[in-house]
Amino acid sequence: MNVLLLDPLHTLTETIEDLTCRLGDIRVTRGRDDGNRASGPDTFDLIVNASGAGSQVGFCRAILNWRLHPHTCLIPCWIAMARERFERLCLWPSLAVDRCQVQFDAGDFCDWLIEIGEWQQTRMHLYDTNTLDRHTPLELASSLALRKATGRLAVFDEDGNEGIFVFHEGWMTRAELKHLRGSEAFFEFLCWSRGGYLWESPSVDPPAPGACILDSLLREGLKMIEEANLLYPFVPDWSRPVHKTDSESALDDGASPFFAQQKELHDLIQGTVTLDQIIEDSPLSRPRTMKCLARWFSLGDITAVPDGKTTAPARLLIVDDSRLMRKAFYDLFSRDSRFHIVGTARDGLDALRMIEELEPDTLTMDMQMPRMDGLTALKYIMIRHPRPVVVVSAFTGETSRLTYESFKYGAVDVLTKPAQGELQLMEREAEELRERVAQAARVRIEAAQYIRRTGNRSALDSDAISETSFSRENRGTFDAAAVIACGVGGFPALMRLLFALNPHSNLPAVVVALAMHRNTVEALAFQLGRDCAAGIETVPSFGVQLVPGVVFLGSHEQCMSFNEGVPASRIDIDGECTCTRPFDHLFSGAADAYGEKAIGIVLSGTGSDGVEGMKAVQQKGGRTWVLDPAACLKPDLPQRILDAGTGEVVRTPSELASRLMTAGRCRLDPIGNSRHLLVRSPEDAAREKAQGNPST
Repeated sequence: MNVLLLDPLHTLTETIEDLTCRLGDIRVTRGRDDGNRASGPDTFDLIVNASGAGSQVGFCRAILNWRLHPHTCLIPCWIAMARERFERLCLWPSLAVDRCQVQFDAGDFCDWLIEIGEWQQTRMHLYDTNTLDRHTPLELASSLALRKATGRLAVFDEDGNEGIFVFHEGWMTRAELKHLRGSEAFFEFLCWSRGGYLWESPSVDPPAPGACILDSLLREGLKMIEEANLLYPFVPDWSRPVHKTDSESALDDGASPFFAQQKELHDLIQGTVTLDQIIEDSPLSRPRTMKCLARWFSLGDITAVPDGKTTAPARLLIVDDSRLMRKAFYDLFSRDSRFHIVGTARDGLDALRMIEELEPDTLTMDMQMPRMDGLTALKYIMIRHPRPVVVVSAFTGETSRLTYESFKYGAVDVLTKPAQGELQLMEREAEELRERVAQAARVRIEAAQYIRRTGNRSALDSDAISETSFSRENRGTFDAAAVIACGVGGFPALMRLLFALNPHSNLPAVVVALAMHRNTVEALAFQLGRDCAAGIETVPSFGVQLVPGVVFLGSHEQCMSFNEGVPASRIDIDGECTCTRPFDHLFSGAADAYGEKAIGIVLSGTGSDGVEGMKAVQQKGGRTWVLDPAACLKPDLPQRILDAGTGEVVRTPSELASRLMTAGRCRLDPIGNSRHLLVRSPEDAAREKAQGNPST
């Protein structure tokens, strides 16, 4: 038996060669994982593709090149990947004996060899009835073409779709499947993997005009599937909607025999329908539809809707060491159409393995688990497989260190899990739990940047003041500040922004209003102060003097105002204020105090508090930045500001940090020798340098 081994990373080479030495009757040929089908006199009885851990594009290209060639399409394949994951990477006409298995096991491989031997003896046998997973469409078509069969083939799948194919001495004289006819029906059938068939051998009429030679039709179908696979690199996630662009070249070929169907397909693309649904509703066969869509993507005629706007079910992995909790969570989420549960894991190690195999969209993660705890697993996930994680633990109070660490290392949301024996309470809170996980699943995240503790002293100790603040008599010259509204769900984004700040940059004074209780803000500020390079301070009840390069955190419950006088340099607290729109109040105050030197930033949130305030900053000539709603746990407020045209979208928190660090700088006033914080663009800096007068 001749084996072709595609193993560029040499993960199985030694194992396979050792196994073949013991079996004695197997010869192994090493192939190249470059997508080129081997040429020459060698023929192979089976292919082992062990490159699943490498490039997915190269992995699929190499194995598909063999399966989709008419001379080698019936060679059985061992594929080192979970079947569900593999089927999401390519359109694959399978054989009954193909094996998808992540871990290579010598015993399983030997059993597979026996299975292949039995299959080779019977693969061309045409049963009266069978299932398509035991006698696949590719095997059926090959058998009918080789035998030049005459008869009628009825097919049906698990969704109630039915079809009929009529053959006469190797010709296909009639084909109907769903709404398709002729060759399109045949191409569609080649892509089926589930269902059954019924074969009858009555005499049928000889070929009429329009009949097709089955052997040629099979070759054309394999070629069509090869071209259909060009679609996968354009849209890795088919649950995302697709919309049209301004390009109008999609329907430039009016002479195409399928022009009318292509136009109907083009009309299905409305920006709200997912790629999966478009293919399902297409008037053309699946391979031709995919080929057509791949061409339109390559021409720029269509594009996928950005992350975070899809309404398809989120693929959920549940991680908890308690069997009781795993079952409870499974029951809770399985009743919600927004979720598709792909698996449950007992601890962090299980979770890391299952992420690679199942590729979930989001996870719920317990913290206290054996072997690998949740926090350690979270760190690995954010480095290797960044995706939204919701921590659900009994040890995550709002101000606990574990909650802070969870956010620090990338969790999108943190929830407190009811203690054992309180499942009825959890059931009452089920709707909130499901809603918050659903919101988290839509968040686009960036890989976590781990922060080493800086050992900073308080930003306002004597040394810090001498280096970064103004002298008492010159504090009135401070003329710029950035205000950040951190609404509900914005704290993780705020942490990433703060972690990316460099205190030695041109950072203005920053005032943050958080949608949290004051005591919570103080507890989190203390922990942030130990990890952030920039100075972190809270806004006390008597107000605070602003200092460039220092971030001041306050609660939205405090009525924070910029002191009267131009320019302002202090935040005051009005204990008797009954302001119901604290974000608008703070933004408007910054606009009045700093004019074009004001910067307004919004991170997540609900409602409309902040929309008018950002408008005020914009009208005074200041800059207004909004974190991309796709990166927000609560995208409502950012989206309202963008819809009102009063904010510029910024993709990530780290990009926001970069903009802040180049927004202003301290320099000596040539007239009064007093230090000012000036808003200065990169273009201004380049101009000053070219004139030989860089600011200091």
